[in-house]
Amino acid sequence: MANNEWENADLGAAAAAFADESSKRLRVALPGVIVKFDPDAQTATVQPLIDQVMADGTTQPLPVLQDVPVTFPRGGGFVLTFPISEGDECQLVFNDRCIDGWWASGNPSAPLDYRIHDLSDATAQVGIASQKNVVPNFELGAVALRKLDGSAYVKIDAAGVVRIGGTKLVVDCPIEYAGGITGEGDIVADGVSLEHHLTTGVQAGSSLSGEPQQ
Repeated sequence: MANNEWENADLGAAAAAFADESSKRLRVALPGVIVKFDPDAQTATVQPLIDQVMADGTTQPLPVLQDVPVTFPRGGGFVLTFPISEGDECQLVFNDRCIDGWWASGNPSAPLDYRIHDLSDATAQVGIASQKNVVPNFELGAVALRKLDGSAYVKIDAAGVVRIGGTKLVVDCPIEYAGGITGEGDIVADGVSLEHHLTTGVQAGSSLSGEPQQ
């Protein structure tokens, strides 16, 4: 084999080795677990759950990531928030470029560093779940906002029926009804029962009674 053929073979082998090593270190998305959540900054400390493959074929855990922005569904002046707890699983997404400038200002920014898909540019999307943490008794016929154990919920089914369940319903604003109200069971307002209240000043005929008394 001629020298240039040997050289080409060596270059090809080196390029293949480099590409293989680069692909092992390229990170796009990985599952992780929340170690700690900061509700003020809305960032988390996260442990990636897929180990790093080393050049010699062995594996080792990736480092715990600090100050990872946590994403919540939001838009148009609205946001859906929920508690984030230690042990919650999440999806880590490693951005193409350094996000430090945008993260600090919220404005378009040139990358402050030329790193690519780096561990320090991760964001966390809480919601992905391993098989041991799937949602029990999954709702097939309704949109549901619920506790995982199903003990409290708001559901809207395909017929448009809205169901609310839980230990108590507290409304912190005036209520306006556009339709009639039907119910099962008694209603108590300021200690006065709708079913069992008494009235004063009752007279025969068309006179009105007094206000209900307890």
